[in-house]
Amino acid sequence: MSSSAIASEVERVLTDDYGLAEVQDVSCPDEIRPEQGTTFQCTFNWDGTEQSVPVTVGSSDGQLLVGTPEV
Repeated sequence: MSSSAIASEVERVLTDDYGLAEVQDVSCPDEIRPEQGTTFQCTFNWDGTEQSVPVTVGSSDGQLLVGTPEV
């Protein structure tokens, strides 16, 4: 899964599941091991401030578990 595809999924989860409106500039690392249990941080802008959120690869088929943002 590419970094941009991961960022799109993270943005969807932040907006749809956590109810954050106007999430912008989601960025995730370019090199992510696609192994179950791999955890990394993605950053995003919300309400004028840069935030980060932990993301874990949930399965080998690309499922992502997006942690609760600290907003």
